[in-house]
Amino acid sequence: MPSHYNEPWRTVLLCLVCHVGSDMNVSWMGQSIAAVSILLKFKRDDTLRLQQIHRKNLGTDMDQYRHCLVRFLQDPCRSGKYAIGDNTYTKATLGCIQLLESIGTNAKGSLDEHVLSNHINLDNGVWTFERTGSSLYSTSANYFIYLGYAYYFLSRSGKSRQLVQHCQRPTFLTGPGITLFPTRTALVRQAMEDYLERVEGEPFQE
Repeated sequence: MPSHYNEPWRTVLLCLVCHVGSDMNVSWMGQSIAAVSILLKFKRDDTLRLQQIHRKNLGTDMDQYRHCLVRFLQDPCRSGKYAIGDNTYTKATLGCIQLLESIGTNAKGSLDEHVLSNHINLDNGVWTFERTGSSLYSTSANYFIYLGYAYYFLSRSGKSRQLVQHCQRPTFLTGPGITLFPTRTALVRQAMEDYLERVEGEPFQE
């Protein structure tokens, strides 16, 4: 279990398990887009079985397991230092930034914000990203999804020197992504400004 907290991209997936489908920025993704690129990093040491539960149609047993896991992670009395809290969200946000930086200038293609946004729908109270073609596996689609994750997790993150530095100098928000996704990029920038204002005067977590 500690491995899911030691590497930021694993923490992204852990937080997604707790929130997926609750907001359009953390929607279920069918066969998945960004989530698949994270899951592919798993080879072994997936002790929480995240590879199996990051799907919308889990089946009764896995669905019950997911709900039990979420309740456990959100209850500090039971999960202790492994409880999902502001420090976990900080790591998840840093994981999103790391993933955005890894895409970098490769975030290009014909997919724009309007096209991708049209694939996010509210289905019986659950937000779902409906994949309808292999083109939605592109790096630009991943960039779009990671921006949404970063926006969602920032408001829940605690004060971190590394995250403060990223928000003060958001070099990961440069390049083609700004042109492809101006609205989502602007939301993330505003979220970073709100974060800096919120944590000002608070002690650093590290």
